[in-house]
Amino acid sequence: MPAPAPRATPAKRAPQQQRALDRIEAIFAATEAVLAEDGYDGLTMVGIAARAGITHTSIYHYFTSVEAILAGLVSRMMEDFDRGVEARVAQADTPLALVEAFLDSLTLGFETYRSSPVARGLWAATRYLPALRKIDDEDTARNSRLFSERFLALAPEADPDAIRCTTQLTASLVVPAYEAALSMEASLQDIVVENFLVMIRAHYHAVLHLESPV
Repeated sequence: MPAPAPRATPAKRAPQQQRALDRIEAIFAATEAVLAEDGYDGLTMVGIAARAGITHTSIYHYFTSVEAILAGLVSRMMEDFDRGVEARVAQADTPLALVEAFLDSLTLGFETYRSSPVARGLWAATRYLPALRKIDDEDTARNSRLFSERFLALAPEADPDAIRCTTQLTASLVVPAYEAALSMEASLQDIVVENFLVMIRAHYHAVLHLESPV
């Protein structure tokens, strides 16, 4: 038997390509820093370039606008979060387990939102920038579809329209619920979120014909 061919090693990036990737990462990091310190209103191409250590003209070689930079950040953050959501969905093998996986995702989302000024700044930007709003809407629709399809696979007797409506309604209420929680003093924030989760859990139990939650 002939010896197996050696695996090909990944080709090294050309110095120019690596420099471009490093510049993009520096721009992202600078944007996150400005968002954390000054919020969305503090973002300018000149300010981001200065924070990234590049000239205000060279930044346009990588991004055409602040909106384009934010779109890249939003997409990356959502991809990271969505991987965790998909793992939870895949592990759920009963309707009840899927409800709890859904609620766990909402809890994780709140912890990210509460602890990350960047996440809050990016969401605030989605209210003003059409490109970001489109990314957010598409991601929300994708996750809603993911959960709805899994619910229907695990509970085929349930009303599909009721499942889709409940999932979509929940998705539309998530960030307002987070905002409501953060408007309260720290000792009450988790209580606000838990009350929201109790409401969502009750809706799903009714739609899926599960035993009423305690």
